[in-house]
Amino acid sequence: MKLNPLSFRAYENWGFYSLLSLIAWLPIPLGSKYPLGWGIMEIATFGLLSLWLLTQVFKQKNYGASINPISKIVLLLFIASLAYQLFQTAPLTLETIRFLSPQAFEVYSFTEELAPKKSYSLSLDRGLTLQEFLKSASYISIFFLTLVLVNSRKRLKQLAFVLISVGFAEALFGLVDVLAGGQLFRIPFTGIGGTNYSATGTYTNYNHFGGLLEMAIPLSIGMLLSTTMVRETQSNWRARLRVIFQGLLSPRLWLYAVTTTMIIALLYSKSRGANLSLISATILTTGLVLLFKKSKTNKQKSASLLVLIFPLLIGISLGANPLFSRLETQGLQSNRNEFRDIAYEVIADYPVFGIGSGNWGHVYMAYQSAEAGAYNDYRLVKNVHNDYLELLVEQGIIGFVLFGSAVLLALSTMIVALCRRRDPFMHGILWACVTAVFSLLSHSLADYNFHIPANAAWFSVILAMGLIASRMPRDA
Repeated sequence: MKLNPLSFRAYENWGFYSLLSLIAWLPIPLGSKYPLGWGIMEIATFGLLSLWLLTQVFKQKNYGASINPISKIVLLLFIASLAYQLFQTAPLTLETIRFLSPQAFEVYSFTEELAPKKSYSLSLDRGLTLQEFLKSASYISIFFLTLVLVNSRKRLKQLAFVLISVGFAEALFGLVDVLAGGQLFRIPFTGIGGTNYSATGTYTNYNHFGGLLEMAIPLSIGMLLSTTMVRETQSNWRARLRVIFQGLLSPRLWLYAVTTTMIIALLYSKSRGANLSLISATILTTGLVLLFKKSKTNKQKSASLLVLIFPLLIGISLGANPLFSRLETQGLQSNRNEFRDIAYEVIADYPVFGIGSGNWGHVYMAYQSAEAGAYNDYRLVKNVHNDYLELLVEQGIIGFVLFGSAVLLALSTMIVALCRRRDPFMHGILWACVTAVFSLLSHSLADYNFHIPANAAWFSVILAMGLIASRMPRDA
């Protein structure tokens, strides 16, 4: 059976706009961090992937042909990291566990008399690892669907504007909630509302709200940079003056307003990690461009810097006080060092294979001191507040290398393309993606955005967008 080309086109369009709807939806239900949110994400993602694969089978076409070689390698590394998570749940004998993970063998030996098992696994709790496996499969599916469905400049631009629009809506909602004294967004079971004077959007945590804006703000600036570079090619002063007046009446003015609003909301989030990470990532990416992109003229470089500085100055002048006040009272001090110290101990005990994805929340208590436990009321702490350490704890060196290699390969590909491509639109997208990736990777040193489904899924989309912009022809 072979689909009519028009029918396939209809299915493809339906799939693309469904993907956009899913991406826009994910931040709304509290960042999709609770079962209802990530459950909808998994059902929708696997449904879209199944439908797309089905249309490819009927179309009788190699569905991997549209993905460039580097993207295929990144995808294969992600799939390998996913397969490794599944391997952590594989039934093994106790003797095999003794050889692969001596510390896990000790744990199983201790509990054998109380709760004997028919088989064992490298993951100390298979159920939690399978739960994380399904989330990871959703992120990789979103990454894959973005690669295959965003196959034109028009779709890449539509995707960018959806992400920007959602970021703007979240920022606006967060600012209105702050003005309402935290009364607009009250969620009893999370403790959010009432005394919440930090902007959080529809998230329960200002750091994760900041993580979303760390991806949306660079995209907005990237779109501004792409239009600036096009218009800088105008030669005489009359043409440039006409461009300026046209700009005041064009969507660029809207982009300036949107960018400034998101910057103000980020400052009002009071997230030290998000603000400092985005600033450092912007400086780093811009520095790479100025150093290695030799084709840009001094006037083009000045215009690009102006695009960066203008909304930043307005945002700081209007919204910097809350963040500066927090920095004055708290500085950069954190109460998360205890979790990291425990993480180092767990990594030393389970260095190669880890304890199993999703298991940190149940294992750290065994390493917690009595004094610290009493101070925290022995509350369940689900994350290390450092994504790198948590990945090492739960997936060991093997999982860390597989996932890290995929991200590093994608990032290095985007950086090379950023310094080489002359297409203004693709250059703007690449600048945005590299900045967003740098920012979120930096923020991960002090938080756990990769364990918030909405942010992890958006990060997958950003990586895919960067890889697409690295290779997409100018006339696509």
